Amino acid sequence: MNSPVVKKHAIALATRLGKEGDEAKRLELLWLTLLNRPLTAVEQREAVEFLREAGENGWAELCHALLASNEFLMRL
Repeated sequence: MNSPVVKKHAIALATRLGKEGDEAKRLELLWLTLLNRPLTAVEQREAVEFLREAGENGWAELCHALLASNEFLMRL
C-alpha cells in the first residue's frame, strides 16, 4: 500500500477534495467516497486533529491512510 501508484491516487483524491471549501464537507465526502458511510463524530475529531498536526501534506496522508485501511480494502 506504500507503492507510488497508491500514493499518486491519494494525492489525486486530496486534490479533488481540495475543491470543496469547507473542511467538514471534505471529510464527509472522503468517508462517503472511500468507505461508503458517513464519518462518526469521533472520526471527525481525530481527522481534524491529524490534519492540524500533519501540515501541508495532511490531506494526502489522510487519503493514503484510508486507502490502506482494512475497512477500505475489505469493503463489500
